[in-house]
Amino acid sequence: MTNLDLFSVKYFLKNTFFSSLFFMMLFFAGNKMHAQNIFDNESSIKYAYYLFENERFENAAKEFERLVYILPQDDSLKLFLVKSYRKGKVFKQALLRSHELQITNNALINEWEKEGLKNLWQSGQAKKTDSALLVTKAQTFFEKEIATTLGLAYSYKWKDARNKSAENKFADSAKTILLHNILVQQKNEKYKNPGVALALSTVIPGLGKVYAGRWKDGIISLLFVGGMGIQAYRAFDQRGVKSTRGWIFATMGTGFYLGNLYGSYHAARIRNNKINEKYLLQINNSLDSLY
Repeated sequence: MTNLDLFSVKYFLKNTFFSSLFFMMLFFAGNKMHAQNIFDNESSIKYAYYLFENERFENAAKEFERLVYILPQDDSLKLFLVKSYRKGKVFKQALLRSHELQITNNALINEWEKEGLKNLWQSGQAKKTDSALLVTKAQTFFEKEIATTLGLAYSYKWKDARNKSAENKFADSAKTILLHNILVQQKNEKYKNPGVALALSTVIPGLGKVYAGRWKDGIISLLFVGGMGIQAYRAFDQRGVKSTRGWIFATMGTGFYLGNLYGSYHAARIRNNKINEKYLLQINNSLDSLY
C-alpha cells in the first residue's frame, strides 16, 4: 500500500471517529432532554400521588420531600408529605416535618391541624392532645370534641372517652356514632386485675395465670412448684435440715414460685394490653373517617 493510500485510510478513520463521537453526544443530549421532560414537576407530582394512593408511603415521602424542596409554596405537597410519613408509621419524622413546615393556604389549615393531632395520637403522645387543641385555629367545636375523645382513647382512658363520646354521639352521624360504637364494644371486654392475679397465685401457684386466661401456663406452674415442694419435703423428712437434696429442691421450688407470681401479674397485664391494642387498631383503621 502506498503512502497516499495509508493517508486516505487514516483520514477516513479519523473523520469517522469524530463523526461517531459527535452523533453519540447528540444522542445522549437528546435522551437527557427527554428524561427531563418525563420527570418535570407536573409528572413528578402525579407520580408522588400515585405512590401515595397505592400505599407505597416510604417512596411517596421521598418524592414529596423532593417536591417540597423544589416547590416550597405548594402547601398541598407539604400536607401529603406529612401524611406519607404518618401512614408509613415514621411518626418521629412526621412530627418533625409538621413543626418545621408552615402552610398559609386557609383551605388546608383544618386538615393540617388534624394531621398534627393524628401524629400525636399514633406516636404515643396522646397526653398532649389538650395543649395541641388550644392552639388550633380551624377546628370546629364538634371536631374538638371528637379530638378530645380520641385523645382519651389513645391514652387508654376508655371510660372517660366513652362518656365524652356519649355527649356528642348525635352531633355527626357519620363520625361520632362510629367512634361511640367502638367504645361501647370495648366496654364489654373482660379486663383482668393484675393484683388479683398476683394474690391468687400467692395462695395456689398458677391460679393467677388461669384467671388471666392462660390455663396451660397455670397448670405447668402448679406442677413445677408442687413437684419441687414435694421433693424437698421428702428429702428433709428422710435426712432432716442437713439434706443437700432437700435444699436444692427447696431453692428451685422457691424460684419457680416467685417466677409464678411475676408471671401471673404479667399475664393479666398482657391480656389487658391486647384488648387495648385490639380497639386502638380499630380506631387507627378508621382514623381518617373518624376525624
